[in-house]
Amino acid sequence: MRHSPAPSTKEVIMTLPQMLENSAKRFSKRKALIFGSRSITYSQLNEQVNKISQGLRELGIKKDERIALLLGNCPEFIVGYFAILKTGAIVVPLNNMLKIEELRFILQDCEATTLITSLPFIEMATQLRLRIESLKRIVVVDGSREDTL
Repeated sequence: MRHSPAPSTKEVIMTLPQMLENSAKRFSKRKALIFGSRSITYSQLNEQVNKISQGLRELGIKKDERIALLLGNCPEFIVGYFAILKTGAIVVPLNNMLKIEELRFILQDCEATTLITSLPFIEMATQLRLRIESLKRIVVVDGSREDTL
């Protein structure tokens, strides 16, 4: 019986943010995201991720903090996801179809410190902030503007 060779120890292991950086260098002009009439190249995506990641650090986000995303299916979700990872924090993606009590349970259970959301969810986010002790910040993104998340 013959055995397959062991996997190469020279395999490169990269984090998702490192993969994005690599793709931005290799495919800078190629489209990374298409959303309706909007499209974002790998270079633009990486630039946005870097800006938001820096902004999160300036807000005081630290490694291993839990940062929740309550957004619709939009480019801002992708940018936020990568930016959170790039800060070293932990992403807590939330299903925006959940009821407020379900969201409260998840956010309280994971001890999220920050909630990134958009205008359609601001009322719910505000209610959650009042009911969850660990939730210190709400960051609101506006996907209708190109200079935001």
